[in-house]
This record gives sequence, C-alpha cells and structure tokens, in this order.
Amino acid sequence: MRIVACVLLYHPKENDLKSILSYLSKVDKLYIYDNTGIKRQ
Repeated sequence: MRIVACVLLYHPKENDLKSILSYLSKVDKLYIYDNTGIKRQ
C-alpha cells in the first residue's frame, strides 16, 4: 500500500517545515500547497 499526504499551509513558519520533515519519511508522496495568496496593491 502506498500513502500519499497533502499539507495546506497559510503563512508558513519555519516550525511548519520542521513538522513536515518529522513525518515525511512515513509517506510515499507529499503534496504541499501554500494558500497564503498574493498581496494586491
């Protein structure tokens, strides 16, 4: 069985990356989506 994970981020911090790295080896594929958006002027 293969395991795929998805992480949605909003204004990610360095601690978020550390968290992702803690379980990255447990999944076969990881999709990361940064939902922060673009600041419009």
